[in-house]
Amino acid sequence: MKMKSIIITAVLLAFMVVPMWAQSMTKQQALDEIARIERFNAQVDTMLRQAWEAGRTQRETVIDTPYGKVTIKYNLAEKINSEYTGAERDNELKDTYGRMDGNELQLNPVTRVFKEKDQEEIKWIITHELGHYMDRRPNRVVLKGNNNMYRSHEDITEIEADAFAMRHLDKFSGIGFMSGSRYYMNEFIDAVFKRAFEIEREERENLARLRNIAGLPPQPQYTSTAQSYIESGKAAYDRKEYGKADRYFTLAIGIDQNNAEAYYRRAESRTAQYVSSAGGFADYYKAIKLDPNNNTYKEAHRVAREKQQAADQADNDYDKKIAYGNAAIRRDPNVAYNFIDRGRGYLGRKEYDKAIADFTEALRLNPNSTSGYGERAKAYIGKEEYDKAILDSTEAIRCEPNWSGGYITRAQAYIAKGDYDKAIADCNKAIRLIRPNYADAYTTRAKAYIGKRNYKEARADVDEALLFSHQPAKDLDAELKKMGY
Repeated sequence: MKMKSIIITAVLLAFMVVPMWAQSMTKQQALDEIARIERFNAQVDTMLRQAWEAGRTQRETVIDTPYGKVTIKYNLAEKINSEYTGAERDNELKDTYGRMDGNELQLNPVTRVFKEKDQEEIKWIITHELGHYMDRRPNRVVLKGNNNMYRSHEDITEIEADAFAMRHLDKFSGIGFMSGSRYYMNEFIDAVFKRAFEIEREERENLARLRNIAGLPPQPQYTSTAQSYIESGKAAYDRKEYGKADRYFTLAIGIDQNNAEAYYRRAESRTAQYVSSAGGFADYYKAIKLDPNNNTYKEAHRVAREKQQAADQADNDYDKKIAYGNAAIRRDPNVAYNFIDRGRGYLGRKEYDKAIADFTEALRLNPNSTSGYGERAKAYIGKEEYDKAILDSTEAIRCEPNWSGGYITRAQAYIAKGDYDKAIADCNKAIRLIRPNYADAYTTRAKAYIGKRNYKEARADVDEALLFSHQPAKDLDAELKKMGY
């Protein structure tokens, strides 16, 4: 079910203060409801401040919420130590900030955030977990990946918890926290902002109706528009404060997710930062889809793509990769990635047996290496050993269920075996996981459609991939044109 339809049909969150409207509501009832809303928001702010302050001096505290008492325990690390061992325990200690278990909020003071006592990030974690507790809606979509990484924009449970945090904390700081975390995809962040702004708008509208019934004058609204955030972002961009510009454009998108300029400007700021080229390309794509006749957007995307291709080409000096790999392995033969790096050089030179040997050694050193399985699968495809490629791709997906590359590589092996339906299914998964702009996923699916002689579907996928100046898509485009499609 798409997120939009879920939001429309779902019962509103209990923390969103929405009264039951009826024509018979009296002035006193409206006044009582306004007072209840004010008490609710004050109680939320109080409990967040109490949770933060207690964590600096206490191991445990109890706070009052609108739905009962919540016990906060600042000792999740002790529980992790007792439940896990070895590397699994180390990963949990490093990655798990907080956990809501019934009416008990467990926080992990061992993590980097708590060690550094970053007040804003700790408040974010506390507020996020309390958001889970405050979400009283019975039917929620929950999508969990490996270690809950890479939040999907369809994960309604996490979106609501983060939107609750956005509602009660500083949004500008929240963008920085989410953008800097490896847990969040760009589409997820946009979905959180959209939901947070929806909550605020609905609250304002409800309060306005209540004040009207109560005979109170309307409250002045100091709400920013998408365009005001865009102008602030442009000013930050001109000052070469690209990170700050990115945040402003994200705020604009939160208000208006159909604003082509906001996506274009954010793509420009991300391209300038050289920190999220994939995110930049996704935003160029979105801007072009929203405003297909805007040549400025198309030209900016073309230039960014050419720069990326040039960087990729520089990275394809396979002899240099092998030389660097040899030196790294001499320094430390027990690091799996050294073998993966050298193996990629052999893979680029089509020396598949040498590449397979390196990837196999990497997997011996690290049996759960997603890259080890994924790269070895590519080498097996090069050797036309497709069953082995499918097995390795499947193992890569097991190691990281949200890694789109594993699905695409497996799809390529399925196509080579003539199993087009399985290839299409894997490409569908890849497209859902990454974002609807990954050219390789579309061209691979187009090849499967051509194998099934579904040329119209193939043409649609090729047209999508052509937006990214993708050479394989150009080759398929020429092939389809010869067939009259």
